[in-house]
This record gives sequence, structure tokens and C-alpha cells, in this order.
Amino acid sequence: MLDLLKNALTNALLYTFITMEQWEAVIAIFLLSYIVGRAGIFHIKLLLQKQENERFKKMAYTDFLTNIHNRAYMNKVMKELNGKEERLAVVIADIDSFKSINDTFNHIIGDGVIQHFAKLLQKNIDSCDYVFRTGGEEFTIILRNKTYEECFVFLEQLRNTILDTPVETEFRSKEVNIPFTASFGMCYIYNDNHMELKKAYMKADELLLDAKHNGKNKIISQNNSLNKLK
Repeated sequence: MLDLLKNALTNALLYTFITMEQWEAVIAIFLLSYIVGRAGIFHIKLLLQKQENERFKKMAYTDFLTNIHNRAYMNKVMKELNGKEERLAVVIADIDSFKSINDTFNHIIGDGVIQHFAKLLQKNIDSCDYVFRTGGEEFTIILRNKTYEECFVFLEQLRNTILDTPVETEFRSKEVNIPFTASFGMCYIYNDNHMELKKAYMKADELLLDAKHNGKNKIISQNNSLNKLK
């Protein structure tokens, strides 16, 4: 509507000045229209470039299979959180016996299990928390501003939710339910600018391995909030 009004006004002024043979005014209007038009094109190009940059940034930070954040974004978030003093739990979650799911069914169904797991994690975390896909069937969760006990209860509830929510899919023209479990390693810290979250991540990974070696479908955690993590 604004463009239509602008064009109508410009044409009316041109007609008036041409009728009055005010050629200097006619030239001035043409020049002004040209400058405004070029400015508009430049503005549109800037908007398109910004949209394109945002699209590429999203692609760089998004896992294509699950459509959640990837390891690159996790590294970015960890750098940002390193400068903040707050209670954090770094959790590494891994689907148990995932290879057997692929071997029993196929890789497409295996991908479906990973997608299902990602949705469960994303659905259950708070808006201030983060979840990232950091490996094939491995995910990292960062829980923020919760007590150690709250984090552990959350993981226990999540573990039970996974048990109660099998994957519903189709295999060889039949509807099948695929139950699965997950193991968790959690490192809880008070981030006081003296330790990097990468160290907490490495500790959580060690705890996850302990959970795997101790029967799977387990949560093994460590509270380092009172001590510096070495």
C-alpha cells in the first residue's frame, strides 16, 4: 500500500511539473526516485544476506537426523557457560545395546530409535537446559540451576520414561514395539570460573562407562560441587 501511494504521488508530481515545464523539478524527482530505489534494493539485499547467514548458522549447529543441537553448538554453549557462576550438571546419555537393535532390525529403524530418544530428552528438559547429539546414539544434557538431588531425580524419572515408552514402528509389514534402555553418567559441579565444563564432560563420560560396565540401564553420578574437579 505504501509503495502504491509513493508511486501515485511521484506520478502526480511528475505530471504537474511536466505540465508546468518545470524540468529541473522533473529531473530532481527522477534522481530522488533512483536513489530511494537503490536504497531499497540495498536494504533488501542486507535482509536476504542476514537470513542466509542465519540459515547457515542453524545448519552448522543442528544435527540433521534429530533436528536438535550438535557437538559444535555444545562447544559454543560450554564456552559461554564457563564465564558464569551457577550450578550445573553435565550428563552423558547413551542408548544401551544399540548395535543389537541395528542387527535385529535395520539401520533405518535404528535411526528411528535415535530420533525417538532425542524427542524424549528434548521434551523432558526445562527451557533453560540443553540437549545435544554428541555421537551416534550418545547425547549430552546440561541441567542448569538445580540441586544435585533434583538432577538425580530428573534422570531417574527420565530413565523410567524411556522404559515405559518403546518405539512404535513397522518392520516387514508388521507393527512392532521396540523397547530400549539408556545409561547415564552425571557430573555435578558449581561452576565458579575455576574449572572448565570440558573437564566435567570428561568425568561424565567416565561415569557413563561405569554405568555400562555395571549392567546398563543405570545412572552413575558424582557431586563435585564442593570440590574443584581435577
